[in-house]
Amino acid sequence: MTDKLTEIFKIISFYDDFRWEFSHNYNLINFFEKDLDADTKIFTHWLCYITDRQMPFQRIWDIGGFVFSELIDEVKKQNSLNLLDPDPVISG
Repeated sequence: MTDKLTEIFKIISFYDDFRWEFSHNYNLINFFEKDLDADTKIFTHWLCYITDRQMPFQRIWDIGGFVFSELIDEVKKQNSLNLLDPDPVISG
């Protein structure tokens, strides 16, 4: 059993080393403002991470990071999730 785990960890280590070997694999999130609080940045990072599927991660971190960080910031400022309502009631 120990030998199998050692082999599995060697494989995982190989993939991990390969993933982070190149400098172009490191990108920063494009936040819509530079002075966001830490919880907004962490939540934005998490949203970018979980949506980083089926397209280059650079696109998610650049475009998605901007949109997600502004959305989170605005929801916090309004203290309401009404911003997320796709069919708001229009008052006439």
